[in-house]
Amino acid sequence: MAPNENGRQALYRFKTWPSNPGILRPMNIDPAQAARTERRALIKLALPLVGGQLAAMSMNVVDTLIAGKHSPHTLAVVGLGSAMWSIVIIVGLGLMLAVTPTVSQLDGAKRREEIAPMMTQAVWLAIVVGVALMLGLLQENGCCAGWTCRRNCAGHREVP
Repeated sequence: MAPNENGRQALYRFKTWPSNPGILRPMNIDPAQAARTERRALIKLALPLVGGQLAAMSMNVVDTLIAGKHSPHTLAVVGLGSAMWSIVIIVGLGLMLAVTPTVSQLDGAKRREEIAPMMTQAVWLAIVVGVALMLGLLQENGCCAGWTCRRNCAGHREVP
């Protein structure tokens, strides 16, 4: 295939239909070459995501290894804490991941004046959901994990 204007090989080449020059049709494309090009592009996009996922998982693995050396009780607490924290992260990211395609849609539709109000709403949503999730994590047997605890809750030392 001939290089395009950027000096790279074009994945697809097009030719106009003889009856209607405004409509493009693909020319004969080598499927093996197209598959190799797509695979390279996919790997290039996927490697940072795979690296981030491996880093996040390795953090939990290291926590588990260190806690396991200390005691079985510590290992159990770390396991429960990791599970609770993962739920919070998934909920928070799931809500905020809707912002990117919305901004892209508005930008592509040339409705850029609507992006700032939408981002403002996203920030307020993140704050409200973040505070609610934080309070949900801090709740333990009716007290806020020792911040305001004035009694001997499970796992807390007594505050004078």
